[in-house]
Amino acid sequence: YHPDVPANVLSLALVREFCSVNYDNDLDVFTAETAGGCSMKFRRRGNHYVYRAVRTAAGQMPPLVLLETVAENEASYTKREVEDARSARRAAQALGFASSKDLAKMLRSGSITNAPFTVQDVARAERIWGKDIGVLKGKTKAQTPRAAKVEYVPKLVQQLQTLHADIMFVDNDPYLMSVSAPLGLTLATHMEGLRSAAALRKAVDGHLAAYRGEEFAVSTILTDGEKGLIALQAYLQQQGIRVNPSGAGQHVPVVENKIRQLKERVRAVVNTLPYTLPASLMRYLVLFCVSRLNMLPRGTRVDETSPRELYTGRKVDFQRDLKVGFGEYVQAYNPNVQKNS
Repeated sequence: YHPDVPANVLSLALVREFCSVNYDNDLDVFTAETAGGCSMKFRRRGNHYVYRAVRTAAGQMPPLVLLETVAENEASYTKREVEDARSARRAAQALGFASSKDLAKMLRSGSITNAPFTVQDVARAERIWGKDIGVLKGKTKAQTPRAAKVEYVPKLVQQLQTLHADIMFVDNDPYLMSVSAPLGLTLATHMEGLRSAAALRKAVDGHLAAYRGEEFAVSTILTDGEKGLIALQAYLQQQGIRVNPSGAGQHVPVVENKIRQLKERVRAVVNTLPYTLPASLMRYLVLFCVSRLNMLPRGTRVDETSPRELYTGRKVDFQRDLKVGFGEYVQAYNPNVQKNS
């Protein structure tokens, strides 16, 4: 079994070593139950019995496997190498959480004798378990913030914008999606599970405020007949914004294509995370993917300037914007803490 491929062919004999497997002759179904109570039904399809994992109502995958990166790292070495690396890590802790660099220096200089580990074991410990958590949390110091170097770009896009808007659903959760033209910026707002007029009005106001904040003005909102947006016609006309719904059976292809593209990115991240994404974090994944789509140049433009650059007048900074991806586990320094204790 490998978690990173779309399908696995399993050995019944090996599955029986991990699960209780029963066969129903009348239904022609194999049922495998894990010790944790997870039940998987394998049904006949052609010459194979297939189990297809289905998301729960909360949008989660069943708890079949939880990958452990450390276990995978340990599997790259022999038991002896792992144990020696563990000895090196314990020695560093016994030295008051000495750094790997200092411990290796002691070994090379002969300052420590009879050690059951080598310099290679010290480096191996870091490859297996990463930086020592005690070192990170105990020794991290406040640093002088780097001067923000901002690459400003003149805004050459016309200030008057048309919004293509629609409601998008991810795991039955509604989001207001809008794509501006000619800017090409995509915005998404989670509507807290509500599709009410109040929630939609709040989301629309947020999108309009975002454009006003960068001195853009919205003149028209195009929608495919979304009743909630049409109901806001009078409210928006007071602000000088015209709502232009499409006719019966017609659609707004600009925002529909962007929704399809966004959902592709969301699925790509969900299927490469080494754990099941909690439903409560899905909204942040959607916003993450929106921000990344805005960083990419649009194929409809003659030049290769991204919507984000056109909107903010700033280029993407790798150190600031792309240091980590969504869902990565990190030990991060939080500067907003009391420092006199």
